[in-house]
Amino acid sequence: MIDSQETPPLFYHNNFNIIDIIKTGFQYTNGFKATAWKVIFILATIMYILYKLAWFIFPDLKPYSEQVKESFNIIDFIVIPVIAPLMTGFDMIIINYLRGKNVSYKSIFQYYPIIWKLSLASLFVYLIQDVISLITNSIGNYLHLKWFVIMSYILSMIITTIYMFTLPLIADKSLKIWDAMELSRKAVFAHFFSIIILYILLVIITILSSIPLGIGMIWTVPMMFIAFYGLLYRMMFDGVSYDIEKKLSLNKHNF
Repeated sequence: MIDSQETPPLFYHNNFNIIDIIKTGFQYTNGFKATAWKVIFILATIMYILYKLAWFIFPDLKPYSEQVKESFNIIDFIVIPVIAPLMTGFDMIIINYLRGKNVSYKSIFQYYPIIWKLSLASLFVYLIQDVISLITNSIGNYLHLKWFVIMSYILSMIITTIYMFTLPLIADKSLKIWDAMELSRKAVFAHFFSIIILYILLVIITILSSIPLGIGMIWTVPMMFIAFYGLLYRMMFDGVSYDIEKKLSLNKHNF
């Protein structure tokens, strides 16, 4: 970690090969699948409880109504302090695993001491998404263009991608909230189209792996998290180069 008063570190401008990242992600699933699925199960269980609670709070809501959508937006806002530290924990488990450290699914809970920083950062990203969505939908409604709704979802995903490293940068580098957001934005912008293509390919691979009874997802889901949140972070902020021909054999000896 670095002192939060220091100048935020610059990200590394390492170019990466998308196929190499995917292949490397698959390699690193060995020995990590059990930990990944335990964390995913914990997250899914907590999310299930939280959204069940939403139906308890709003018992008269009809499924798929506009009222439901608005209410769940409120619930998303309320549960940020619960979810933000857990998601940060998951990111850091992956990053530390790729650094060769021993990791446990229990580490998902260790970032609640900085809950206020993680919650505020998540809130800022959430508000940016909300404002852009509101503006886009308002323009679409004014011009009677329904496809603006799709644009709203796309822009929301882009915002999520731009600030995808904010929480781990706060936890790992002890950065201030705005510094972490800006560093994430700059790093993602430097590789924006490659990251988008990587994400699309990872989603396609995961969907295809679900076809034979979902068995393939045992490997592809952990691989997706490792590749997208772990390897990219290590490449951009630790300066690690992932070359499937030259580096992987060296890395395997460290695990």
